[in-house]
Amino acid sequence: MKEIRKEIEIGAPSRRVWGLLVDFERMPDRNPFIRSIAGTPEVGAQLEVHLAPPGGHGMTFRPTLLKVEPERELRWLGKL
Repeated sequence: MKEIRKEIEIGAPSRRVWGLLVDFERMPDRNPFIRSIAGTPEVGAQLEVHLAPPGGHGMTFRPTLLKVEPERELRWLGKL
């Protein structure tokens, strides 16, 4: 199995970062490649994520949330 992992340090309180990360409805305002995310941030939930480059054709994938630890970790598994 291949894995993509990303970790960065952000100069903001974890509460603020977490709030932005799980605000799925507003994610397209912050990331032009994410057109929509639907679902709830709960372990076992399946999200519906629509990705598309600006002006391009998109794709939808449905990852399952593996870990939801508020203010610390949001992990999902999905196939493209």
